[in-house]
Amino acid sequence: MSLVRVVFSQPGSLGLKLSPNKVTGNIEVLGVNPGTQAQDHPELCSGLILRTVLGPDPTTGGDVQGRSYREVLSMIKAGGRPLQMTFVPGGTLGVKTADPTEGLTGKAAAAALQQEI
Repeated sequence: MSLVRVVFSQPGSLGLKLSPNKVTGNIEVLGVNPGTQAQDHPELCSGLILRTVLGPDPTTGGDVQGRSYREVLSMIKAGGRPLQMTFVPGGTLGVKTADPTEGLTGKAAAAALQQEI
């Protein structure tokens, strides 16, 4: 998956659950709220990293790298509609990792867990 570009054109909540990654400093998608504009964009999913926020007024958006979470939220709120956002894969928040013991019980689960450790 490469660059994901979406445009929100309706007023109201976007429906994105965003969170700052304290390790990387990126703003990442944790999830999409059902019944919202974000759900209308199937390419949006947890684990995406927000890169840009662009509204109709070019002075209210731009690259979000290096900006605080509060600054980015302010950019989104001030962006108006249509609001274009771009994302890239590679985030680590909200991404479920495979459980090597899933479906295993007893000694098989213990052995799989030991191999993972």
